[in-house]
Amino acid sequence: MVVAVGACTLGYLTWQPKWTPIFWIWAPVNLFFVCLSEEAFFRGFIQRELTSSLQRMRYGSGVAIAVSSMLFGLAGVALLGFAFLILRDGSFPRGLGYLGYVSGVLLVLIYLARLIILSASNPLVLGPAALEGFIVNPAWYIWLGFALRRPRA
Repeated sequence: MVVAVGACTLGYLTWQPKWTPIFWIWAPVNLFFVCLSEEAFFRGFIQRELTSSLQRMRYGSGVAIAVSSMLFGLAGVALLGFAFLILRDGSFPRGLGYLGYVSGVLLVLIYLARLIILSASNPLVLGPAALEGFIVNPAWYIWLGFALRRPRA
């Protein structure tokens, strides 16, 4: 991680996206099942309602943005707790619990990166966000769905 940060800072590592053959299948699935649902809930519902409720405050809109962002970060912490419970229970695949840990850590890193860096186009924000949004999060929910559908003994 330190090497990657240093390489980005010094300009040795640059953003060079590549299109894979499955991109056109993956992109709409991720857009409609992950991105839109998160944005609709955290920005469209929570932030809008808080902005409406706090509009009389001097910095009401800023407070609404900060609170909705903190709740997004707490979702990562909640996922860490859920992954802990999955591993502790033993009736779910252990890999699912570990993938939940990875997803929770990435959500917290994204929250912290946005809090510290503030630029969504920074590679230190884009890297974890792309990994979480395009790979880890969809894999987590698909695997969780299959694990929950599995008949119990």
